[in-house]
Amino acid sequence: MDEVTPAGGESGQSTDDRDDGDGGAATRAAQLRRLHRATREMMSRERKRAIGEVATDAAADILGFELNSVRLYDEETERLVPLAAADRTVAVAGERRPYERGETVQWDALDDGEPKVYQDVSEIDDEVSRPGGGSMFVVPLGDAGVLSLGTFEQDGVEPEDVEIARVLAANVETAFERAGRLQLLKRREDSLRAKTERLDRFASLVAHEFRNPLAIAAGHLELTAPRDDGDERHLRAAREAVDRMDRLTESILDLTSQRGLTDGTEELSVGYVARSVWADYAPDPATLECEDAIVVEADRARLTTLFENLFDNAVGVAGPSVTVTVREREAGPGFVVTDDGPGFDAEDPTELFQYGPTVEDAGTGLGLALVRDIAEAHGWEIDVDPEPDAEARFSFCTDPDSGDDDC
Repeated sequence: MDEVTPAGGESGQSTDDRDDGDGGAATRAAQLRRLHRATREMMSRERKRAIGEVATDAAADILGFELNSVRLYDEETERLVPLAAADRTVAVAGERRPYERGETVQWDALDDGEPKVYQDVSEIDDEVSRPGGGSMFVVPLGDAGVLSLGTFEQDGVEPEDVEIARVLAANVETAFERAGRLQLLKRREDSLRAKTERLDRFASLVAHEFRNPLAIAAGHLELTAPRDDGDERHLRAAREAVDRMDRLTESILDLTSQRGLTDGTEELSVGYVARSVWADYAPDPATLECEDAIVVEADRARLTTLFENLFDNAVGVAGPSVTVTVREREAGPGFVVTDDGPGFDAEDPTELFQYGPTVEDAGTGLGLALVRDIAEAHGWEIDVDPEPDAEARFSFCTDPDSGDDDC
């Protein structure tokens, strides 16, 4: 009951229902059982309005207060906004309207976090007109809003009514929280689905744009006969570049498909994989210093792609005479890849892993983003030292649950 409480002989609870003896206890037990069923129904709802409708029905049918409503607190507008109201409330007082801050005693219950009981509504001093007699009480729904319940009878609110209404209000609050989490999860799922669809389109576009020129280049390379050793060396380098572009295309498709990144992991020597990539890719003046004892559980193709892109980044930033070091992490399981280049000038290290150009005129900008995605797909944590005028340092913690503080 909000604004209007008509006088009359009908009360929220009958005299028999208020029996203080065993009959009263049995009635309360029956109410609690019915309230439990109503709670299960509220928990099955995904919308707050539907939860409010179940709550108003329960307040009327189970508690016996046919005049009732549920209001939500709108923090942005500072109003108590009607969510649901019992049929009798609407029939007696019309459609509910929002309450401005401080306009009604409902605000007292919300602000104090405690039920407020008014055994004679004619004595309420607020800005809402309530002609006639009767009584009402307001129970807060945590910070979410209030549940208002009324009866035509003056002094018609018993302590037992307030206690069972507390139970109903607590269940409504819990159902609201669940619905809020479900709505948030749904929004996140929708956002993730949209991002995935955009990424799928991007991957398909990249694959299409890459493959045609790659196929043409590969065909012409096969038809080209070297005239001397120098030609053979240049052709071999061109074939290696074409092969790497083809592997990069496949990696992009894998990263955006349902095939997964790490379906076939095995124990791998980090040093062996790194040296294999270096032998196929690095320019002659570059140097690799690599520890052989590091072993990780990884997908071989993905680990290969990870090193390809790290080495590509090192050469692109530091030049063809770069020295790259692959060593074991001192603080725990994993490995560290460093180079003697100028480092990175980035206030936010995460910017280095964003899709897009990261080094002017040096690559597509996909490399470090792929490194991050491959590491995360293995369950590894990656850390980077972005300090300018210092070596570029990428640290891969391969067991974040090991208790390593640096992971």
